[in-house]
Amino acid sequence: DQLLIEGYLETRVGDGTYVVESLSVPGRRAASQTPRPPATTELLSLRGRRIAGTGASSSVQDGAFMPGIPDTEHFPFTTWRRLLSKYVRREQSHL
Repeated sequence: DQLLIEGYLETRVGDGTYVVESLSVPGRRAASQTPRPPATTELLSLRGRRIAGTGASSSVQDGAFMPGIPDTEHFPFTTWRRLLSKYVRREQSHL
């Protein structure tokens, strides 16, 4: 979707998606292209708009369900270390 919006791809109904033949100058659209409305957060809920406005993570590292902050309390670190150690020791001839 992003490549379509940026003008790198074009779609042909019933035929597929293709890389455009030539790219236009950034900021200018070819006459044949229909401008798309800019993406907005208006379709998001109030909470979604608040999260979108805060960036990738919160400066306050407290509480559950913090955007961008993983829950490490229940991560299986012991299992992860065991599996990582097991597979790192194997010969990796295919790499």
